[in-house]
Amino acid sequence: RWILQLYQRPLLDQSQPYVTQPGVRAVDCLDVYSGSRHWSSVIPDLVGIVGIAEDKLLLRTETDIRALDKTAGKLLWRRDLADLHSFAVCTDKTLLLAQREPVPMQNNQLQTRLSWLDTASGNSVATTVLPNLNDADPRLGPLVQYKDRIWTFFGKGQHEPARDLVELVPA
Repeated sequence: RWILQLYQRPLLDQSQPYVTQPGVRAVDCLDVYSGSRHWSSVIPDLVGIVGIAEDKLLLRTETDIRALDKTAGKLLWRRDLADLHSFAVCTDKTLLLAQREPVPMQNNQLQTRLSWLDTASGNSVATTVLPNLNDADPRLGPLVQYKDRIWTFFGKGQHEPARDLVELVPA
């Protein structure tokens, strides 16, 4: 299942890089000057690092989002979320995620749900469905925030070469 892991460059916060790599089911906090390890946290279903929010390192696994204390690597909270799109938008206060879910009463159709999580607790702050972006195999991302706007690309299936640029506007 290592193929699900993201190829990511180290995430640098002050003088500490946080590192994951495909084939290794752990996240490491290193010293930027010596390369020595401050801490390591083994996470069997790790996909990658989402970002840093205040004193938390946010991680994505195959089944959830987790927050670790960035200085000690201890688990602070965990939120079960399945079938996430690959990209998220992280600030100090909120984490915006997109996930696929079945469309009610429509076979073989998936819709995209946006969820905002409080980075302090992992609790849901808000959620909404993107009703015009349904497909049997929706492709969404990356999510890009610029000031008060959020932009993304949307496509129908992995073999369809065309992607639409979509501005996500509150309704």
